[in-house]
Amino acid sequence: MVAAPPPIAFLDFAHSLEAAFRRADYAESAFPELAVEHVERARLHETFDLGALARWVLAGSALPPQQDIAAKFGDPPITVWAGRRFFVSVLVWRTSTTSIHQHAFTGAFQVLQGSSVHSRFEFDTRRVFSEDLAIGTLRNVCVERLERGMVRPIRPSNQDIHALFHLEHPSVSLVVRTYRDERHPTQYSYYPPGLAIWSLRHDVEQRRACQVARMLVETDPAQAEFAVGELLPEMPAVDGFALLSELFSAGDLGLALRALEAAKPQLDAELAAAFEAALHERDRQTCLIRRRASIREPDLRYLLAILLNAPTRTHALSLAAAHTPGRPAPETLVGWLVALSRVTLKLQVGGQPWEPNVLGLPAADDASCEALRAVLAGEPAPIGKPGAFYAAVRYGSTFAPLFRE
Repeated sequence: MVAAPPPIAFLDFAHSLEAAFRRADYAESAFPELAVEHVERARLHETFDLGALARWVLAGSALPPQQDIAAKFGDPPITVWAGRRFFVSVLVWRTSTTSIHQHAFTGAFQVLQGSSVHSRFEFDTRRVFSEDLAIGTLRNVCVERLERGMVRPIRPSNQDIHALFHLEHPSVSLVVRTYRDERHPTQYSYYPPGLAIWSLRHDVEQRRACQVARMLVETDPAQAEFAVGELLPEMPAVDGFALLSELFSAGDLGLALRALEAAKPQLDAELAAAFEAALHERDRQTCLIRRRASIREPDLRYLLAILLNAPTRTHALSLAAAHTPGRPAPETLVGWLVALSRVTLKLQVGGQPWEPNVLGLPAADDASCEALRAVLAGEPAPIGKPGAFYAAVRYGSTFAPLFRE
């Protein structure tokens, strides 16, 4: 079947949904179910053609008003229809992985191309520092693989806390959403294991402070560490974490932790502990996300998705079993780990070629593989001393979800 030109392919769908939403008096609470129903009925994934969509944009057609022109969510996002109360976008994902987030709008999304690992969470608030920041416990309640054509609702606020890891290069999503649900104005991002931050607030002063912090990291790291460490106890908690995050992303984990350590005597102890735990987990996740661009083999990208999304060994085994039915999940995981140990980065040091493993793994050995299969299956490790490969996987923070109960 030949795909229709992109504007036409979405017009009938959007007009039908607009009419239904109007009949519902534009009730935001009704929109997720309406959107799911109409997306499923339209079956746009069956005729979707990314090349045709790209040609439509490149041809200089009269595009509808483009949302998110800064491409903060999508790589890029392309608005294909915009109406009075909602709009329709096609989001292309190349190496992007979404943060754990909630929404200040309602709607639905569908996988148009590729597939993704989708995680849903609940956040149990323990302490609120301001409307911008809270600490608590972030719990993973569902991990699933979304294949082409699958549709999920988007509900506002903490009704729908989720994250997506896109497996194929590229993956493409259809997003049908309202502009904003005024009943739920905040849109938090979540940092495991227990930090919630309103990261999308338009705060000019905070953004400029982060830019200055980045400048200092790149020109005088010691001054950046001293300044943030000294000023951290005096600033709002959300600004403090933003600056620590800037030290982390522009520098490294050590720089951010040293600044935090300097501020600890004057900082709320519970807040400092939450910041430290969030930075450590962010470092683990950032390593995996950065390495994703160097790993193109689909099974190994799926392993990275498991490491990023599975909260426990049971979840990891379930995801592996769904990917390779008929094969024991521990065997599958160990096979992927062995394959991952053979993936290297092509670098140069002092003019000489150097090819370290993409995640710092040593070569696999039989004793290590046997021990890993047993532990992943919930059995005691065999008697005897496994090799360095076992130790690197079993005790490395990167692989911790595979062994967490």
